[in-house]
Amino acid sequence: MEPILSYQYKDKHYHSKYDCCQEALRDGVPLTQLTSHIKAVLFKKPKLFSDYDFKTEPKQDWYEMCVERAHELRQKHKYLALAFSGGSDSAFILDIFLKNNIPLDEVYTVLGNPFKDKNLPLHLDGGFWEVYNHAIPHMQDVQKQYNIKTKFTVHDNYEDVFTGHFNSSLFDNAHHGILYTPTGNAHYSVIQRYKAQDRFIINGAFEPNIGYGRGKYFMELWDTDNTSQLCHWNYIPFFLPDNNLKMHSKQCHLVMKHLKTYGYVDRKNNFPDYHKAQILSTRKWLYNFSESPYFAPNWNYKEKDPKASLFANLKVKSFLKALNHFGIDDYKKTLNDFWFEPKVNNINIFRLPHGFQIAKQYLE
Repeated sequence: MEPILSYQYKDKHYHSKYDCCQEALRDGVPLTQLTSHIKAVLFKKPKLFSDYDFKTEPKQDWYEMCVERAHELRQKHKYLALAFSGGSDSAFILDIFLKNNIPLDEVYTVLGNPFKDKNLPLHLDGGFWEVYNHAIPHMQDVQKQYNIKTKFTVHDNYEDVFTGHFNSSLFDNAHHGILYTPTGNAHYSVIQRYKAQDRFIINGAFEPNIGYGRGKYFMELWDTDNTSQLCHWNYIPFFLPDNNLKMHSKQCHLVMKHLKTYGYVDRKNNFPDYHKAQILSTRKWLYNFSESPYFAPNWNYKEKDPKASLFANLKVKSFLKALNHFGIDDYKKTLNDFWFEPKVNNINIFRLPHGFQIAKQYLE
């Protein structure tokens, strides 16, 4: 099996963004024009989105679609786990499985906390607030309420936090600008172990990202939109069935109708309000997601320094602040060896484009 996401340059597909950029640069493509020559592609189908009619909303009920998707995945995979972050996407997916008596073999969350014995204040929480305050408590509540046999796991190997994606096979497995997030790095090692056991993992991709321009609403997808693990063949985006865009089209139309009814909110300039609109129209408000200190934009779109792009995520900033506060220096050599020093055709990898667009389609 192959990963869902690949990068196309000319007629060849690459699963590593860096390998693809390297080939284009060798051919003389300027750094500033890489995004014009390279396309991020799902299922190796460059016309998957352009061939689909996004202007017509699917008639099937949204919740019914989600239940069908859950049944489909259960029937298809012998071992099925849900990566549960405590966020609105994975909480909604878990609720679908539970309310419809569709068994999961495992629900897990990833921690990797090197500060467990330090009683961190909120401003130094290290990016773990959502795991401790949403993910773990909700998993415990579900166990009591439903009395199910599903295995609940907290993966907490903090050594992986300092390596994860950052290892000798970085160029083979990396597909987009990697973030140095504590849970993201620890999650990489979990996924590798599950691959060896032929275990498949559900995640909450893709979210409906809606914009407005030229007097019309449109949807867009980038390789930076909750795709951090889609370079792995055993990682499944719940809201995008294989080669079938009906679910994604439906949720895009639901968000568009919500924005038309209650007023347009620009995702990049007012992410908290956009996120609320997205949850209310396509997920469930199962608990107070907005109380999280990371409910605000998870990514700083205005980051100008390419070297610092790795650290623009709010959770990353909190994590590094805590590391520096306690004098934990393990990460510095790792970042130097696998982020600051590596080059592609004599160009530092942190100078390569962070995001490649997968699709942009108008909804009306």
